[in-house]
Amino acid sequence: MAGFLFNFIVCYVIISSSCLQQRSLNRFILSLAFSDLLRSGIMVVNGIIQVLLSYQSQSVIQGIMPTQCKVTVILSGLAVVSSTLILTLIGIERYRHFKDLFMSALSTTKTNIAIIAAWVISGIVAGLLSNAYNYSPQFPLACAITHSTQNMTAELIVISIIIVIFALIPVIIVFMCYVGITISLCKMENPTDDSRHEVVSDNNLKLEPDDGSV
Repeated sequence: MAGFLFNFIVCYVIISSSCLQQRSLNRFILSLAFSDLLRSGIMVVNGIIQVLLSYQSQSVIQGIMPTQCKVTVILSGLAVVSSTLILTLIGIERYRHFKDLFMSALSTTKTNIAIIAAWVISGIVAGLLSNAYNYSPQFPLACAITHSTQNMTAELIVISIIIVIFALIPVIIVFMCYVGITISLCKMENPTDDSRHEVVSDNNLKLEPDDGSV
């Protein structure tokens, strides 16, 4: 619940401020907060649904739970994959900006395109994840994953590809970006105390006295 409230506040602050929306980094943070808000909202809604289903008959539970499980997997996959991709975009943007301080930030159009692409890709991955498994309700109101022997190999291949492309590779990219930033920071030298950095004495700044000549 706390995560839902905090991410809602972040989204509200950025959306309500046109000044904050002008920076590409803030737009990435808004998208990241929204994905976390979605993931927190799923947990809250699922808790409410499970409380309501606890008062229903077993036949009603068996009719609703498979659909709820599939929707939960789709929304959870959408939130997790989108947050991973957005974090990767933030790492790349920070590395790009740090390597060249005079480089202009991403335009609003390019930022929006990157964010939309991340969410579209996340939706496709979430759909693949939801179709990779079958779900059967079990007591107490839990989603149990069932495997079919014929499609088990295909399921493992799909899941492995998704984990590598949308989990392992983004983590490596983010790690390398921040390692590069850290190495660059360590290589920066502090200015030495030589004549180029000395402050000109007050005597040199004073004007020569007037000799009285006209």
